[in-house]
Amino acid sequence: VLMLSGIIFVVKPPFLFPEDDPDFHPSDPAGGTAAICVLLTTILASNITVIIRKLRKDHVATLTATNQLIIIIESFFFIFLLGFELVTPESWEDRMLVVLVSLGNLGYVILEMLALKVEEANRVSLLDNSLGIILAFAVQVVVFEDIPSLSTVGGTGLVFLAVIVTGIKKMVCK
Repeated sequence: VLMLSGIIFVVKPPFLFPEDDPDFHPSDPAGGTAAICVLLTTILASNITVIIRKLRKDHVATLTATNQLIIIIESFFFIFLLGFELVTPESWEDRMLVVLVSLGNLGYVILEMLALKVEEANRVSLLDNSLGIILAFAVQVVVFEDIPSLSTVGGTGLVFLAVIVTGIKKMVCK
């Protein structure tokens, strides 16, 4: 309940918070398409987490390599299916940023695989998503200097509280 309330206050869907988005039109197909894509991504990610947890006896390098290979194949399939243009960044700075993002993603996947070897999939997923919201919030403030509204800060606080309560519950139950 805390987590869901926090996420609602962070995301602020326009149909619940119409004053925050005066340009919102219920008939706009982009909003619906984005919501469907996020829902499908969540469903696929949760299934992958459970499957990886089931395969925890396999070596982390095997799981990571297989995961990355499947992502590459899927990416190229959707890029060509949807007709996206493949463009290499022109400046070396941008190229290095792409490499940095790739290395960061690889590190994330390896750490997630290791976490799933020792912990239940639902707890890893909860912590991953919750801390993702908190980190994105911090980056928004520090990097982009975009100060969020009070309701967004409250929502992030609820998400953080849910993560803390889950951690305390796990320690007490052991």
